[in-house]
Order: sequence, then C-alpha cells, then structure tokens
Amino acid sequence: MKTDYLIVGAGVSGLTAALTIKSVHADANITLLDAASEPGGLLRSVGFDEHPSLHFDLGTHIPELTSNQALNALVFPEEVIKHWQRLSELKVGNFFNGQLNQQSQFLNVSKDESIFCQALVELLQTQPSEMADYLNLEEFLIARYGQALTQQVFKPLIFKMTAVELKELVPQTINFYGLARIALGNRQIGLNLKQIPHLDQALAFNQDSERPRQSTWVYPGEQGVGEWVKTLYQQCLDKNVKFEFNQRLEQTVKLRDGYEIRLISGDQITADKLIWTLPFYTGLSGGQQTRFVSRSIAIYHFTSQYAPNTACHYIYCQQAAFHSYRLTFYDNVAPKNATQPYRTTVEVIYDGEKPEPKIIQQELVEMGLFSSPESIQVAGITTVPYGFPVPVVAQQQIQHSLFKEVAIQNPDVVFTGRGKPGLFFTTDVLLDVYQQTSKLASVKGG
Repeated sequence: MKTDYLIVGAGVSGLTAALTIKSVHADANITLLDAASEPGGLLRSVGFDEHPSLHFDLGTHIPELTSNQALNALVFPEEVIKHWQRLSELKVGNFFNGQLNQQSQFLNVSKDESIFCQALVELLQTQPSEMADYLNLEEFLIARYGQALTQQVFKPLIFKMTAVELKELVPQTINFYGLARIALGNRQIGLNLKQIPHLDQALAFNQDSERPRQSTWVYPGEQGVGEWVKTLYQQCLDKNVKFEFNQRLEQTVKLRDGYEIRLISGDQITADKLIWTLPFYTGLSGGQQTRFVSRSIAIYHFTSQYAPNTACHYIYCQQAAFHSYRLTFYDNVAPKNATQPYRTTVEVIYDGEKPEPKIIQQELVEMGLFSSPESIQVAGITTVPYGFPVPVVAQQQIQHSLFKEVAIQNPDVVFTGRGKPGLFFTTDVLLDVYQQTSKLASVKGG
C-alpha cells in the first residue's frame, strides 16, 4: 500500500490531523492506523443490553471549543453542533469532609477551624513560587500552600488517586485531579487574599461563577460524546481518508524519500510522511515497549427513575476514604428524554479488584445525591486495565529521555497530540495537532 500520509493512532488526535491535512491539501492520500477495532480511544459512548437506547461515556468529557476558529470549523462544524447542547459554563461541585459543595469544583477548607487557622498563617508566609522550579509535588505544595494543607488535605487525596507519595510525583500532578486551587475562608476573605498576586494563583473563588472565563462547551445529547467521534470519523470517510484497524506497527524503515512501514500482520505500507499521535513509540527507531506506572479505571454506569439531588454537570469526590472519583450527570448536561431513566457515571481509579457496585451506590447516597441505594440501578461497568497513568518523577524523566532519543533518531516524523510528553488536556492536544499538521501539509503540497 502507498500513501502520502500515515497517521499512527485513530483517536481524536489522529482524526483531527487527517481533517487538518485535507483542509490544506484536499487531494492528499491519508491512512490512519490503529490497533483498536474502531476510532476514538476512550472518547466513546457505550450502551448495554438492558438499556440499548441509553448511551454512557467512556472518558467522560464535555468538549470545549478551542481558541482557533479555523480548527473549530473542522472538528466542531456548525452544521453539526447547531443541534447539540451549548454550555457557557460547566457546573462542577465537590464532596469533601462530608460536605457536598455545588458552587465550586475546588475544596473549601474553612469548615475545619484547626486547618483553616494554621493554613491561613502559613499561606501569608509563603513567597511567589513557580511550578517549574520544584523537583516534586511535595516541595511545590509546601512552597505554595504550607505544611498544614500539604499534609492534611493534599496528601491523602492525591494518594487516593495515585497510590504513591507526594515526593514521588511531578509538580504538574496537582492540575490533573480537580485540585489546582483551594478556597479559603468566606467570600470576602477569599477576595481579599486573592489581591495578593502569588496567592491569587493558589486560591479559588468561593463560587466558580465568579471566575472570569469565556468559553463554550458543546455536547451531543442523548447519543453521548461518542457522537462527536462518529462525526469526525464520517467526515474523514467522506474525504476518502482510509483506515486500517486492528493493526499494529512493527517496524519503520526510513527511505531516502519517505518510510516503509511493516505491520505486525506482515503487510507493508509506504508513506511519504509519518505522523505519530500515540504516547508510546514501539516500532520507531529507538522506540521500546516501556510499561509506565499506571492504575486501572472502573467506570460505573447507573440509571435511576429519580433525578439526582444536584444540578451539577460533574462532581469530584474528594473524600479520601471513598472510592468514587468523578461523577457525571448526563441529564444535567443536556435535556433528557422523558421516557428514559436518569443516567449517572462514576469513575473509580483502583488497583487489584475493583469495588462492588453496591459500595459505589452507597457512596452516592452518603454524598446526598440519591435517597437510597435501591433507587440506583447498575446499567453496566466498563474497565480499563492500566488506563490511568501516574505522573511519577522517575517515569517522567524516562519518558522525556525516551522521547528525546526517538525524536533524534526519527527527525522527519511529526510527533503531536499524545505523542508529545506534556500535553494532557484535550483542547491543548487539538491545538497542537492543528498547528503541527497544517504546517506539514502546507510545506508538502498545499
């Protein structure tokens, strides 16, 4: 097989790369390669036998429009999203210290006077701190928040998510679990503290609605976020993009003008340009199969005839003793079908055996979200073994060294999206993919 562009990975990054190239070089011959049987990765929606018309999301995300209008026109075409739900804000709450806070995703530690007083004293003694200046998360948290908040609040919550100690984690870890800021004191105390520039970076508003953020989120409604992936996939098919599913890359040989790719099946592909969107590099020169530290994810899908006791789209469960992590309430995101039950998904990060559904049902009741365990029924459970990477310092160093070596040995390969260390959030991934691939297509044949 001969192709102009071979894109490794048919997730949202790969689909976006293909559409971007086609927008610049409409006649390009593009092939996407993926080990899965369908596109999208974890950004899919699933149904279950008992409720075949109900859809639940894996990787529960509400897509956000990017700051690049040309990119938005490709991945969020107006003729498609005009039928979707549009949100000017995300309503996110948290459950912490036995209290349900529906006004903010960020913790408010004010109800515990012993922590509050000590934390306030220590915060006022802190100096400006930049994340890049610290070797690990523990050092960074102590510098930004002080010992009390670090040891009594952050330590048990981060351990719940990662199962490793703070000193083993990279400072950026704090951004990944809804813990990037905290609220301290009542509204006026918080506003006064935020007048101090370096505390403004550490502290949250008491209510998320006070945060000045202009953005738009879109959601397909009853069909779930998987409908977005289907839309991107169909656009690619309409533009004659080819897909090779259930295929793995075994070896890449650099030719004088392009690449010869050998697949695990024995088939070969010759490509002029190679675009890599995966976070591992097996098959490339210098690439190796490396098992990084990770934990499993269990995604519990529930139905109920009764509406949950919240208007939030998401709730982060920041109760260290609970298994639940992030809760998604689909029927708060988009209007529900009156004949269908309410849908809730609970994500759990775990090692070993996943918790029994009855434990998660009881946690939903203890959070005050449903009246009784019997009012919540299990629609299905999705598990992703080793699906949640743990950002430990040693692992990041190895990953960056590996990426640097692979990039040196494969100078003509375009690494983008998840293929580049440091990109985590979907919007940042999309922007990087668009920038890298539009430049590549323009140089090659636009």
